Amino acid sequence: MTWKARRGGGPAPYVSVNVAAAQLRDPTFLTTVRDTLAHTGLARDRLRLEITEHALVETHPHTLANLQGLKRLGVRIAVDDFGTGYSNLAALLTLPVHELKLAHMLVKDGSPDLLNTIMQLGRTLKLTMTAEGIETRHQADLMRELGCDTGQGWHFSRPMTTEKIRRYLVWPTNG
Repeated sequence: MTWKARRGGGPAPYVSVNVAAAQLRDPTFLTTVRDTLAHTGLARDRLRLEITEHALVETHPHTLANLQGLKRLGVRIAVDDFGTGYSNLAALLTLPVHELKLAHMLVKDGSPDLLNTIMQLGRTLKLTMTAEGIETRHQADLMRELGCDTGQGWHFSRPMTTEKIRRYLVWPTNG
């Protein structure tokens, strides 16, 4: 199956993949990603690798080299579970990341003032902001009001099969 543009316009959705710190340290990781993209036909800019804050602040030499290689390749890099205790704001200035994904605990329990501050930080750094764990309309409305770019969570949908995703996104079933 190939992920293509949606009927009626717009790009295909991102395919998000969680990456472990050990994978980022692997000197063959960039080659593995490149080979996987070639094998699947997924456009490079539609792959979003989600990396925890902890993995990003590690000082292993291959980690930064792999991140820089992924950026040159055109793959999106998201900092997953942002705000869970390993935040290094200085690293956000130097690392090749595109997106911050707010941890669900912040969306669930964070004050609107704290969330607004984090949104402003993201805008200042020109990062896409995603809220994880949106479970209620109130949370979705709040994040929208605060200028969050995207959200994910059970409020929008439970996990689904590829076939259900196609119907949900109004894709033709023959592609």
